[in-house]
Amino acid sequence: MKNTCERLLDEIGNYIRRLTVDYHLEICICDFKLPAAYHRILTTFGGHVNEYCRQTKTAPRGYNRCLWMQKFVREKCKKDEPFFGTCYAGVSEFVFPIVENGQYYGFISVSGYRLANRNDASYQTLNPTPPPLTDIQALIAPLINSFKLLSHHLADKHNESVSSRQVRVYGEILRFLSEKYLQKIALKDVADELHYSASYLEHVFRKENGMPLMKYLRLLKLEKAKELLLATDKSVLDIAETVGFEDSNYFTAVFTNVFGLSPRAFRKSNE
Repeated sequence: MKNTCERLLDEIGNYIRRLTVDYHLEICICDFKLPAAYHRILTTFGGHVNEYCRQTKTAPRGYNRCLWMQKFVREKCKKDEPFFGTCYAGVSEFVFPIVENGQYYGFISVSGYRLANRNDASYQTLNPTPPPLTDIQALIAPLINSFKLLSHHLADKHNESVSSRQVRVYGEILRFLSEKYLQKIALKDVADELHYSASYLEHVFRKENGMPLMKYLRLLKLEKAKELLLATDKSVLDIAETVGFEDSNYFTAVFTNVFGLSPRAFRKSNE
């Protein structure tokens, strides 16, 4: 049986998916800290996946520049007021702070606000004319309230020790994967980035998570693929490339094995 935090996270994920499908919003949850047990549930909402952002971040220093800009966003979030802005790469977005009683928990970034009909020419543009802030705020308010409620429940559960080295290393792995999971990553890449041996990282991850690290990474990719199948008109080939599969046939085989339906059948069953 799921506990309160797991149920809240499921509700949050379902609501974000509905906003993605019904309003074509691209929603990112930034900085919100989750215990390792719940980390995977929201990982797929941790970054923009439109092709422009993906290519920009894979360019030399592109991802680091994106992270560097976020410190200014965090500073502005302390005022606890939503705002509209443009990142260094020219992508505009709404930002909604998650702040309560002066405590900063993170922020919600909203772009891709294509509220127009899909056939409208503006739908195809990266930055169509944005709707009024109040229109987006009405949609995001329930999400902010859910995160505030979740933060209270997480605080109540924060009795577990987080001091052990293995737990700390496991957290480092999760953070790295949440930032890079759409890229083509091997276990050696994780080891090189975090400066541990591949065998040690695999040992830690299996002990803390119960599955091999690369299997977990594959599940992250497949979960994002499910969202893209529901929320976009991208072809299976494009989605496979977006989530880091070079061979679309292999992607289809893996997707079918995990979810029991091919990508096309999954999309059709949810129309």
